[in-house]
Amino acid sequence: MVKMKRVWQFGAVGLASMMLLAGCSSKSNKEGQATASTGAVGLSVKSGVYVVPDGKKASDSKKYLALNIKIDNKTKKALSVSSYDMSLYDKDGNKMADTSVYDDDNGFQELESGNISGGKSTTGYVVFNVQKGQEYELHYKGNDGEEKQKDVKVKIDADKYPDHTKQMTKLAKEYVDQVFLGTKADDKAALTNDLQKEHDDFKTAFAERLGK
Repeated sequence: MVKMKRVWQFGAVGLASMMLLAGCSSKSNKEGQATASTGAVGLSVKSGVYVVPDGKKASDSKKYLALNIKIDNKTKKALSVSSYDMSLYDKDGNKMADTSVYDDDNGFQELESGNISGGKSTTGYVVFNVQKGQEYELHYKGNDGEEKQKDVKVKIDADKYPDHTKQMTKLAKEYVDQVFLGTKADDKAALTNDLQKEHDDFKTAFAERLGK
């Protein structure tokens, strides 16, 4: 039973990666970029895109916005960085929920926790639950271990970033139907993969695991 489960896990991971990469490969709207600095720490939102994390569902009222940020340490001291230091607030001061995203192919790199040496920088994604049509404020509070750093704040307009989540969800369903269930593709199928080959490979792998 364990080996059978691994077959399904392989498919799920591949599917999740496909959905994430579809979102992240979209061209970012330059109007969505924002930059701020306290003199000691710089915060830049390089790009952003809406994604559908594995196990989550996106709707018109509930979206997952992935912000690709860059943090610059402008001091000579090491700066401690963590995604937990990032907070997103709506116009009423309510803190938005964040979420973790896992991509087995490393196509989606979350902001990693660690230290940035003086004069260096780091980049990565942070993902928040937002509503389109709303404006937010992204806060980052650095920590150099000696003194409290002021919050670096940048404005985030949720409408400035590309949203292909409906297309991604449709593609995911199409992939599952054709590869795992063997459903015949219609004439308007959008996926360009060799899905028949992937379906045959899946059946072969499943049969081998089942036999063991």
